[in-house]
Amino acid sequence: MIVRTHRTDCSSPHMLAAATLTCLLSAGCAQELDEAYGRRSGPRAARSPAGTTVLAEMFTSAGHRVSTASRLSPRLMQQADVIVWFPDDFGPDSRQVAAWFDTWASYAPGRVLIYVGRDYDAVAHYWQKVQPLAPAVNQTEMKLREKDARRAHLQRKTAEIPAPPAFGTSPEIPPGWCRLLTTAPPRNVSKLYGEPRWVQGVDATKLDMQLESRIVPLLQHKVLLAANPDASDVLVARCALRSGTLLLVANGSFLLNFPLVNKEHRKLAGRLIAEVGVPPRRVVFLESTHGGPPVDTKDVQQGMRTGLEILSLEPLDLVFLHLGVVGLLFCLARLPLFGRPKDLEPAQQSDFGRHVTALGRLLERTGDSAAAAERYRYYEQHVRHDASVLGHTRPRGTRRPLRAQPAATPAGSPLPSDDPFYPT
Repeated sequence: MIVRTHRTDCSSPHMLAAATLTCLLSAGCAQELDEAYGRRSGPRAARSPAGTTVLAEMFTSAGHRVSTASRLSPRLMQQADVIVWFPDDFGPDSRQVAAWFDTWASYAPGRVLIYVGRDYDAVAHYWQKVQPLAPAVNQTEMKLREKDARRAHLQRKTAEIPAPPAFGTSPEIPPGWCRLLTTAPPRNVSKLYGEPRWVQGVDATKLDMQLESRIVPLLQHKVLLAANPDASDVLVARCALRSGTLLLVANGSFLLNFPLVNKEHRKLAGRLIAEVGVPPRRVVFLESTHGGPPVDTKDVQQGMRTGLEILSLEPLDLVFLHLGVVGLLFCLARLPLFGRPKDLEPAQQSDFGRHVTALGRLLERTGDSAAAAERYRYYEQHVRHDASVLGHTRPRGTRRPLRAQPAATPAGSPLPSDDPFYPT
């Protein structure tokens, strides 16, 4: 079996990151920027600065099998070797979610959970970085959008994170994993410290990482990457979670779509991918909205799949909706038009033309063209003889005089029964 080894600088993610940045820049102010956070699936995920499409492509390029889930289900418990989770919550997660992950980590040895903190605003960072690249007429609007994004980020953070106690840390996030130090001032990361395999080959002067809240691991851990020598500003830490591994990441400032445009960030993302083990492994990106992922005691979908699930996926749901409307209009156009009932005119019994038509159909059914031609010549010579000889037609409304029948029919002449208009 051929196993692809991990590549730190994947050309495919590099191209995807460049394409993502191009799409975002081309959007400009002409259309609304997609702000979906932590999304990998769907057409909107690749256009969002806060999506995870580029990171998922890096996992795929490294040889792993990548999929997406939105619920914590028994199927996920059995099949997932690695779970990548970007929660869309600033506050602590429920104890039920933490207990599910503890059970999942002890279900099979060697499992890895990557937990990425929410405290980073990729949308505001995007508007800040694209302002110098935009025309002068659009820069004022971009500054306003950056200001609005930072205000919305701060409002959500203040509303969801409980007030810190005297020592300045929030409740455990999730319960029992780590705490958030919320009193430290925000800073930009310009130097890296930690494990040599993480730091070597990375130019820290070109980094564009941001730190707001700090994570304080509560489990037995080892700091892999930090922003200062004493490892107080932890960026990545490896913790023991049951029989598996928990990789705590401070935030997504080097893992989301827009930050991964930076080449040095992609190197750090490659180091993180190398921590999950030798490929291929089943990697699941867990997408959760506000409130955390729901926990199911049984799978929602049981039995054989029907294939109709594709009707609910974006953008196929809109495509099938339009096709359904067009099909309905076509059916309405093909329906018969019913109006007020009316009586048809009865057929004329005295119409001599119907007799001629019926006789022609009978002659056609015989299939004998010679006999049909002979009958026609007989009609021309005997029935219409008087009109052809005289060279004129009778006045309209007069009858042709009857011909007297001879007393005896000469030998060889046709019998009266041979007349086509008097068949036997």
